[in-house]
Amino acid sequence: MLRGLADLPIEERKSAGAAANRIKDELAVVLEQKTEALKIATQQQVLHSDDTATARGDITLPGRPVPTGRIHPITETFNEICDIFVSLGFQVVESNDVELDYYNFEALNIPAEHPSRDDMSTFWIDYQNERGERPMLYAPTLLQ
Repeated sequence: MLRGLADLPIEERKSAGAAANRIKDELAVVLEQKTEALKIATQQQVLHSDDTATARGDITLPGRPVPTGRIHPITETFNEICDIFVSLGFQVVESNDVELDYYNFEALNIPAEHPSRDDMSTFWIDYQNERGERPMLYAPTLLQ
C-alpha cells in the first residue's frame, strides 16, 4: 500500500497514507506478540521435554565448569626437558635457590684457589663469619 501512494491523487494520498501506517503499526504489534509467544512456547517445550536431566534443559542444575587457565609455555618446556633428562637416567633434585660457600665448596674439600670459586661464578652477600670471611653464595644445579 505504501509503495502505491505515489500513484494516487494528492487528496486521497493523505487518508490512504494514514490508514496504511495504522495497519503497518498494528501488524508490527501482532508480529511482536506472536514472536514472544513462540519463544515462550519453545522454552516451555524444552523445559518439559524428556531431556530435563541435561544441563541444556534444566535450569536448576549447576553450570558447566569453565577452564581457568593453562601452564605457561616456559614451564611446559622446562618440564619437558626434565622428563628427557630423567629418561636418560638423571635425577631432578630441588634444593635451595642459594647455598652457602661451606656446603658447596668447603664440605666437598674444594680448595680456596679452585676456579669454581671465582667471583664471576658466585654471588656475595654482605655478611662476615667469625673468621672475618665473607661466605659465598652459589646457585646449585637442578640436574645431578
